[in-house]
Amino acid sequence: MPNASARSRGFALLIVLWMLVLIAFLVAHMTAAGRTESRIAGNLAANSRSQTAADGAIYEAIFHVSDARPEQHWPVDGSEHAVQIGQSRITLRLEDEAGRINPNLASGVLLEALLRAVGSPPETAGDLARAITEWVGSAKRPVEELLAEYQTAGLDYGPPGAPLESLDELSRVRGMTATLFRALQPHLTLFGPADPNPAAADPVVSA
Repeated sequence: MPNASARSRGFALLIVLWMLVLIAFLVAHMTAAGRTESRIAGNLAANSRSQTAADGAIYEAIFHVSDARPEQHWPVDGSEHAVQIGQSRITLRLEDEAGRINPNLASGVLLEALLRAVGSPPETAGDLARAITEWVGSAKRPVEELLAEYQTAGLDYGPPGAPLESLDELSRVRGMTATLFRALQPHLTLFGPADPNPAAADPVVSA
């Protein structure tokens, strides 16, 4: 009986030790989960503050652009303005998008001229301008022909025939190179009119 009693005590001790290990594991897991949730909550709060500050800066810019008083008015000329929104300090630069070329609305002639101005060879600028107008849907051709041209160029897609939602889409146009796309970007917008405003245009667009 003494041996049986000793074995019982040993078995009970083993169970207690396993329970302690399980409890320690649960505590460690809950602590780690709590820290993760705390970091997530902190990130969400920081993002919310940043978004609120950005919105406030936009409203501040609208106020100053609309204000006719010379001492309060901000010209839309690319100059920088620093504003303090809560704990955030934001630097704004106001530029007139009407001085850039909108590929969704621009004519093929205007696009070809811009392509030449940024360095596209004359013999390919016209073809690339036509490809852009086909991509955005302002020039219509049979879908089969367009797909065949893209497949010949080694691409497994064709133009959507719809306005650009992002300027980055232009990098997928047949014939567009990375170097040419980077050269075009500073002169393009999706928010301007069909014909850029000469008064706000940069030297390349003016040319």
